[in-house]
Amino acid sequence: MLPRSKSLVLLALVVSAAVLLVAGYFSYSSVRLFTEAREQTGRSKETLLELERTVSTLLDAETGQRGYLLTGKDAYLTPYHAAVNEIRGQLAALAPLMAGNVAATRNFSELQTASQAKLEELAETIRLYD
Repeated sequence: MLPRSKSLVLLALVVSAAVLLVAGYFSYSSVRLFTEAREQTGRSKETLLELERTVSTLLDAETGQRGYLLTGKDAYLTPYHAAVNEIRGQLAALAPLMAGNVAATRNFSELQTASQAKLEELAETIRLYD
């Protein structure tokens, strides 16, 4: 009976080692997936923050333009000019955040086009006012 108990112990060790290896693999996979999800969440938050800054900057330009058109005071053009100078940098900061995602790249292209059109419209109304 001694040889049978040795083989049972050996079988138990092999099964235990196999269970530990499988558990280790799944633990490693879970940690890797969690890390990737955390990094992606960080990139998403950064992208949303940059998008909010860009929209806010466009609103600042529009607010400055509107104030100038209503009052004729050059002081209202200060936020307009600052926004026009900032928007290119903000769009440049957004570009790498959108890379690698086809839908985001397409939306970013539309954002660039719409932003440029808005800035041209604002500049044209100021030019016509002057």
